[in-house]
Amino acid sequence: MINKQHGFTLITVLILTSMASIVVLNSLRENIVQERMSGNFQKKMNSRLLAEKGVFEEAKLLQQALLNDQTLDIDGLIAATGNATGTGLIGSDATYNASISKNAAGELEIASIGERYEGDAQSSLVARFGFTPGNSLTPYSDAIIGCRGVSLGGSGKITSYDSTDPTYVGNDADVRTTVHNADVTLSGTGTIKGSVASTGSIIVSFSQSVEGDLWANKDITFPSGTSTWSTKINGNILANGNVQLKDMMVNGYVRIEKNLTLNNGVHVNHSTVDIPDILYGGSLDALLAGAENKKVAVYVAGDFTITASGESHFKIHKGVSLSLYVMGKIHIRTSPIVEETIVKLTSSDAYALNIYSGYKSGDGSLSCKDKDGVSDKFGIYIASNTEMYATIYAPDTDVRVDAGAQFTGSIRGGSVSNCGNGETRYDVALKNITSGGGSSSSAKIAF
Repeated sequence: MINKQHGFTLITVLILTSMASIVVLNSLRENIVQERMSGNFQKKMNSRLLAEKGVFEEAKLLQQALLNDQTLDIDGLIAATGNATGTGLIGSDATYNASISKNAAGELEIASIGERYEGDAQSSLVARFGFTPGNSLTPYSDAIIGCRGVSLGGSGKITSYDSTDPTYVGNDADVRTTVHNADVTLSGTGTIKGSVASTGSIIVSFSQSVEGDLWANKDITFPSGTSTWSTKINGNILANGNVQLKDMMVNGYVRIEKNLTLNNGVHVNHSTVDIPDILYGGSLDALLAGAENKKVAVYVAGDFTITASGESHFKIHKGVSLSLYVMGKIHIRTSPIVEETIVKLTSSDAYALNIYSGYKSGDGSLSCKDKDGVSDKFGIYIASNTEMYATIYAPDTDVRVDAGAQFTGSIRGGSVSNCGNGETRYDVALKNITSGGGSSSSAKIAF
């Protein structure tokens, strides 16, 4: 019998070989995709590291320029530093370019760009540095220098003039201490035409006015005046300790390392909108905020608390919006006084009061029981019996609102307990605002 199955084994082997080749090709394609993804990630990491190298190299140039000349001010230091440019060790196509400038807050700012493969991968970094200028103090470098302390009373002014320049007009009558923890006490009613700097604390016990800044290594405290804005600071307030303000006007900004207490009659009127009016690292006990025709921003690293007792309140003037950016808990037991509600809103507008919480704690509490003492369970707790206009954005914590009167605005929280007897009214004009973030989707055609 003739065997007709010669060659069938060869065909079977060819089929199995083809199938194996397909599997291998698919694996190779996946490996190529993975390799490209890994390559892109590596290039991005390389550009990031190059940008960091640019920051470090520029910082070295900055330090060297300062060592070469300790008398440089911030502008002279920037001019003397120059730019840092170069290549990384991994090849000539790995470059960095860093430059230095002064930002609106008066800080040194290093901007660095790292690139790989002629810009195919690029990363940018910005690093900010504080600057304290050196000084070559003469024995008479200021109007009043008290080594172990200064006390100023009476109603006389402290002013400055230049005997060599009849056209001189300035506020250079500075007051300072030099020994560690030496305090300055201001108990008079006269004006200081300069700044006050203390190695210890500054204690203002009467309605003193200062044309310059207040600097303190420790605390700054002000009196309880009999009239609003009885004390006036035309410059800035800066302290490494705690600050308590009452019955005063500040025409600059406030920078506090620890806790800040703003009581009745405090008006912060900083005119530059590019930097925050108030920054501090502790907690805030009370606030009176207001200004004309501007957006006021308050950044709080600790807790923000407004009590309903005493004179603690805050007032938002006509044409002003107040935005609170708080990393700790927010407890408000009295509504702000709003002179005018913003009605016509665009994407760049802000509401009368805008509360942004970065607090990341909470157990998803949903409770309208036990009003007294329940506030500690919530990252944001608002209890007010007067009309309130506000937006609340707190997606990472629990929010409770006990509104005894009308609450107008919008509330967004991790969980929301709306427990008041008053009306909650949504302002549909808020749909136009994008300043608080949001989400979007691309256009599509649905079949």
